Amino acid sequence: MVKIYPDEWLDIELCNRVIQPIEEIINIWGDSTASSVIPLIAALRESLRTDVHNFVSSVTVCSFARKLLEELESKCSSMTTDIKYLMATYLDPRYKQAFFTQQEAQLVTDEVLAQLSRVQHHVWQPLITMNKTIPNPNTKMESKIDSFLDNMLTIDNNNSSEATENRTSERSFILVEIQS
Repeated sequence: MVKIYPDEWLDIELCNRVIQPIEEIINIWGDSTASSVIPLIAALRESLRTDVHNFVSSVTVCSFARKLLEELESKCSSMTTDIKYLMATYLDPRYKQAFFTQQEAQLVTDEVLAQLSRVQHHVWQPLITMNKTIPNPNTKMESKIDSFLDNMLTIDNNNSSEATENRTSERSFILVEIQS
């Protein structure tokens, strides 16, 4: 029989708190779209970085969080640089380009414009619509990942209101091109 000491139970409880955002993301991921991949990875990365700093007093928990962060970086780095995910996130108005450097934003803008110019040469087909159930916002539970995403988006909105106005006018131009 294995004997677990009280300080080990504390470490187990803290490790459970570290992996709680991973469980949230697994649950969110099943109902999300490609545009949410980069924000979810960014929120998890920020959560794990915070945990590495918050649990520095516990070598076990800090090492656990650091290892999870390293694995996240190695397993998900290809997704955060994949042009399909970059374009989906960039075009999703919920994220307001909060997850992009200027270089990435320019790369995505160029790719979107290139694809739009290719579409103009083909016969336009009507879009297929899909119905998706939208969860009731009043039943939302407190989520660590949601709070990280909200914080990231709030910080970006405060720092780049002028950049957002420029991006909005660029999007308007793209919409005009699509509609004409």
